[in-house]
Amino acid sequence: MKNYFKQFMVIATTLLLLICCQATDSSDENKNDQDTPLDGRGGGYIAFQSERHGPKEALYIMNADGTAQTKLTENPGRNVCPALSPDSKKIAFSSDRTSDYEIYIIDIDGSNECRLTNSPGFDLHPSWSPDGEKIAFMSARDDNYEIYIINSDGTDQTRITNTTWNDELPDWSPDGTAILFSSQQTGNYGIFVMNTDGNNTRTVINTSEHELDGRWSPDGNEILFTRMNNDYIPRHIWRVSVEGNNPVQLTNNSAINDDARWSPDGTRIVFQSDRSGSFQLFIMNADASNQSKISTAQGDYWPSWGRK
Repeated sequence: MKNYFKQFMVIATTLLLLICCQATDSSDENKNDQDTPLDGRGGGYIAFQSERHGPKEALYIMNADGTAQTKLTENPGRNVCPALSPDSKKIAFSSDRTSDYEIYIIDIDGSNECRLTNSPGFDLHPSWSPDGEKIAFMSARDDNYEIYIINSDGTDQTRITNTTWNDELPDWSPDGTAILFSSQQTGNYGIFVMNTDGNNTRTVINTSEHELDGRWSPDGNEILFTRMNNDYIPRHIWRVSVEGNNPVQLTNNSAINDDARWSPDGTRIVFQSDRSGSFQLFIMNADASNQSKISTAQGDYWPSWGRK
């Protein structure tokens, strides 16, 4: 199987592979789906990556109601995994324009692009600290994927995990004291949390299936994540308490539903799904009601929701 991260070794890449190469049509199974314009509840901007203008992903930004969709990057490489800064003035992202994926920053108007990392391995999936001073990311510079932290000006890179398995997809807690991440430490992928220095790792949820891509709610009390079995399809979005209690399934169809992110006020969730036959972005209320399509182009992925 081929995917836009090509020889990416980890399951996160496998997910993206399936996103790019497999599409299912399960629209009849989503009775709450709507194609009507959204009212913008939740507010702010949504950054995302898209293949709408070619096979290599570019970064885009739009209002939360789906209006003013604007392309931000113009280069021959792939530009993926956007993450809006806490003040929504900048976007951290990964790009392979120099062969390996590295971490970059760009203003939300597409100006002042700056490269932060320069390593022999892929650097992916940036996540801002709540004060905007640091960025956590995953890197394969030492064979398996580990979590690193770098200052947002590109200085002082620090490795905070050092394991023989893959630690991936970091997400900084709203209070700045902890980092959520996905890990293979027990065989299957599960969601774990650690202090920002890499110490005091504890389990949020880890079952016989795979749980990945955990995302803190704005109040720090709940976590969104993606769950799948070893066949990878279907994939569904779940929410769970930060202690790992009371998991609730939010999507229920035969499609791929993943990469879920909270709105800044915690009332809504944006995510990607191929339920309409191609990957597009959807928004739903935090209780899974009113699942509404927000993008009309094919090949829209990996949303990041920030304030205005």
